[in-house]
Amino acid sequence: MAVPVRSRNSSRTPLGYDVAKRLLVVNEAEAALVRRVFEDMLTVSSPTKIANRLTEEGITTKAWTTQEGQVRPGRRISTRYVQKLLCNRVYLGEMPHKGTWYPGVHQAIIDPELWSRVETLISIDGHARSVETKIRSRSDALLRGLLYTPSGERMYSTYSRKSSDKNTRKYYYYVSKSEARFGAAGKSHQRLPAPEIEAAVVAQIRSVLTSPEAVAAVVSHIQRNGAQVDEATIVLAMGRLNNVWDQLFQVERHRIVNLMIERIDLVHLGEIQGIKVKWRELGWNTLIAEFSSGSIGAELLEVDK
Repeated sequence: MAVPVRSRNSSRTPLGYDVAKRLLVVNEAEAALVRRVFEDMLTVSSPTKIANRLTEEGITTKAWTTQEGQVRPGRRISTRYVQKLLCNRVYLGEMPHKGTWYPGVHQAIIDPELWSRVETLISIDGHARSVETKIRSRSDALLRGLLYTPSGERMYSTYSRKSSDKNTRKYYYYVSKSEARFGAAGKSHQRLPAPEIEAAVVAQIRSVLTSPEAVAAVVSHIQRNGAQVDEATIVLAMGRLNNVWDQLFQVERHRIVNLMIERIDLVHLGEIQGIKVKWRELGWNTLIAEFSSGSIGAELLEVDK
């Protein structure tokens, strides 16, 4: 049984579709956003976090026009809105009729495999999902909030899963804001494998920690700001941070990187590709204080139990 949509344009038209000749037709820009919400649910596992992220980016619900021609702007996306979107079988190409879902005549936006994976995740108790999300956040992306494309567009962390007969592996990437918002069709820069770009940044951090020129600059900065710390203490602290880096929890590495770095820009000069790091002066005082003492707090280190 194929069920057409009502002809009038209203606030009930789901995000991702427009109405034309009494039928739902795909709105490609909105459809990319719908796919993003489904894909984010697999990685974030929290409708609240998804709603908050969309609000931070200025994304709203669908704007619509009344029969009188008045434009109604979109509203702030709420947790409930995300929850309803994730359960709307319209995105599978179906339409409801008297409480039952039937194949529609419109094009699906979400493929059955993605729908099934999200449906399985939603069926998990909300508290269990919250615990899993908190655990995942402890291994946060190292460069979250710091990385920018050559055009100045912020990049976001994400990952994909690839399954084989024996196991499932996760592959981590950084993608441009436009790709994170609108999917592959909207990307302005190729996605970057997280291990490679993070290794390049860590290499620069370690170079700074062991460079005589960088040490001299840090000494000058700290003394210029009135701190009574001698050069030997600063050298010791910077060397110690370098030595224990691999033992730190990922969340602690993320905090330290944010103390040291203001932003990281990808640079393309012809065929030459690289990164430009803008260092943050103010964070050095905190780092030197933490790593100049005789021992570092055990809570900062990964300890084999």
